[in-house]
Amino acid sequence: MALRTPTSGSARLLSPPGPPHRRIADIVPVGLFVVFVAGTLLSHQLPSTTSIVVTLVLMLCTMLVPLLWTLHNKGDVAFYLLVPTIMSASQNVYLLTTADELEASELQFAIVLNFAFAVLAWAALLGARSQAAGHATDRGRALRRTLAACAFLVTAYGLVSSVIFAAPVTSALASYRNLITPMLFTAIGLLAAGFASPRRYMRMLVVLGVLSCAFGLLEMTTPRFWQDLGIKELWEDKGIGVNPSTGVPSNYFSSELIGGSQIRRMVGPFADPVNFGTFLFAVFMAAWAVRARVAAAVMVVASAFAVSKGALVGFLAYFAYWTRYFASRTHHVVAIMVALAGAAYFYGFSLRSSTGSTTAHINGLLAAFLELPQHPLGRGMGNIGVLSNLFGEGAESNVTESGLGMIVGQLGIVGLTVYVVFFAALLKAAFRVRSRRPRLMAVGLLVGFIINATFNEVALSPNSAAPYFVMIGLVLGRDLMLDQENESYAAVDERDLRLEWGPASGIPSPHEQRTA
Repeated sequence: MALRTPTSGSARLLSPPGPPHRRIADIVPVGLFVVFVAGTLLSHQLPSTTSIVVTLVLMLCTMLVPLLWTLHNKGDVAFYLLVPTIMSASQNVYLLTTADELEASELQFAIVLNFAFAVLAWAALLGARSQAAGHATDRGRALRRTLAACAFLVTAYGLVSSVIFAAPVTSALASYRNLITPMLFTAIGLLAAGFASPRRYMRMLVVLGVLSCAFGLLEMTTPRFWQDLGIKELWEDKGIGVNPSTGVPSNYFSSELIGGSQIRRMVGPFADPVNFGTFLFAVFMAAWAVRARVAAAVMVVASAFAVSKGALVGFLAYFAYWTRYFASRTHHVVAIMVALAGAAYFYGFSLRSSTGSTTAHINGLLAAFLELPQHPLGRGMGNIGVLSNLFGEGAESNVTESGLGMIVGQLGIVGLTVYVVFFAALLKAAFRVRSRRPRLMAVGLLVGFIINATFNEVALSPNSAAPYFVMIGLVLGRDLMLDQENESYAAVDERDLRLEWGPASGIPSPHEQRTA
């Protein structure tokens, strides 16, 4: 039997909305999330410990229980995969409304809620994996074993190293959150491939991206927007501080001199241009994948307003790799040369006009490898990087600003080896995705992230990395479930990716795949 039936692009793109019960099913999770945020803000009126308990109960009732119910009823869980990113995109805005009432413990707890929910979602998906559509393949099991081994080694060695090298507990936990984030969200995507529609997740991510850009335009063009909301108090509560002459964080202005001055950057609802810029590239890839061309163009323009170096390197890598599949070999070679020339020009421009940011990122990376011979086992999880300086004194080191440098500085050769194996396994699986558009998307996200994280420590945080690895996991997980290396698998129509992008209910059973 055939696995695919022809579907015209116009019929698919212009299809009417789903039935009323489906639309209600889309609205309910959003409403419950609003209830969670409102309840969390109101709980800040309570004593610190009570507030934290109330927030946890709200999370369980409004998000975890509905997720479990959806899994039990074989519904689509795409919205719940987006919840950590929605939290990341909005938490600084809604926390501004209660910044004066927050104690330090409440603030730190509020900041890690996105990660906490991600862990709960992973556990829920893991428990429900036997109910997933499709079937496990040998390649899928091998990738999951590699992922589990890498996560275990990071956890075990990170814990041991933090004890041996006496890292502050808070700093160690904060560093662990970033170190494990790529593996955690990849696992979530892989597990969710049998429960969620990748297309639905990406469309919701695009909507979030467009709304974030609209908010970014508002905050960038409104005088004293963040100052009047109280960004100074919130940032000082986080231990970061602001520029006394402007009243906003220093990175709200470009490190490069453009037209002789540092320009105000778009920071979006993230209230941080680095996280915002990294997010914009992920949304761009999602918009390209679902052919939302106007939204993709908006992300490019917003990235320019954010003066995001992370987004820039992602666009250059995507441009070079896109031509491999959607243009001639000559155009591909030319695109690689243009991308390299563009990167070289921007690097030279940054060195000439930057106030020191670019040099700090590069020197931080180089320092990690220069110091590695003296510290082959690292300095301990929590003792190196931006977070170590935020929550403690940290080790005496020149390693800073670099994600890869932070990994090497904290975990040494062990950490470097684990992450090389992890990303090599993901790249191998991504290059083997049979469908061209999903393959380009997975590889583009991976390459863009790897380059960004090499020089940027913030790229490893859930605020930046979550949508990248959820989408990578969804693409790889769906491809592995379909067992697309099977010779009997029907030819892939790049205009009809219902099996790759569509609901899990559309995945054929193992018997159907064998008899197709």
